[in-house]
Amino acid sequence: MTALPSQKRIQAALDQIGAAPAKYVINTHWHWDHTDGNEWLHQQGATIIAQENTLKHLSATTRVEDWDYTFQPWPVGARPTITFKTDKTLKFDRETIVMKNFGRGHTDGDLSVYFQRADVLVLGDTFWNGIYPFIDNAAGGGIDGMIRWVDAALIRATDKTIIVPGHGPVGNKAQLVEFREMLAAIRENVYRLKKQGKSLRRSHRRQTDGCLRRKVGQVRDRSGILYAACLCRSQSDHAEVSGLRIQEWHVS
Repeated sequence: MTALPSQKRIQAALDQIGAAPAKYVINTHWHWDHTDGNEWLHQQGATIIAQENTLKHLSATTRVEDWDYTFQPWPVGARPTITFKTDKTLKFDRETIVMKNFGRGHTDGDLSVYFQRADVLVLGDTFWNGIYPFIDNAAGGGIDGMIRWVDAALIRATDKTIIVPGHGPVGNKAQLVEFREMLAAIRENVYRLKKQGKSLRRSHRRQTDGCLRRKVGQVRDRSGILYAACLCRSQSDHAEVSGLRIQEWHVS
């Protein structure tokens, strides 16, 4: 198997912890940038754990229109072998690891992973710190679900909890609150614009205010493009927010 770009960095981090190979890998959802280490870590002896819908996505051909890309099924050795629907607790090396699924969020198979002793909460792509999120509507995600997931995380977290996002720097509860406020503001703005009969193009331009745009604009990804929220479908009374796709801002 050809080494992936992330493999050397992950292996170096593991080597700093100790010589023993990784025993478990927890997939927070099915997207390639969160599962592309599955195969080589499994070859080293790791057991892969995920929510049951993550296994379904990794086992099938999956099209993501927003990325204009079709993902082929993951090799059998890269697929989770321990799955569950709503929650699972793992005892490992004096640590208690609590995994939960709160329904549809970023996808239909997300996990929050809480390390009780260390007080570390890993949220995958239900939290993007300082970056507009991508929401995979085709795989069951939605803006209402994202907000519900953040609310659940805020109940779990304290001011001392280390919160690990799927993208962006390691954060804290205050930053998670900011992320929640951004999601709610965008949902309200898009709902209002749609109700006013604004076009898709005008809604794209006006879905966030200038302050938020400037703040998030400080963060860029490797391509130099910032991805705004993909607010395609909502299941609440704000429902009917439909048709919005990824918006891009090129930053200098």
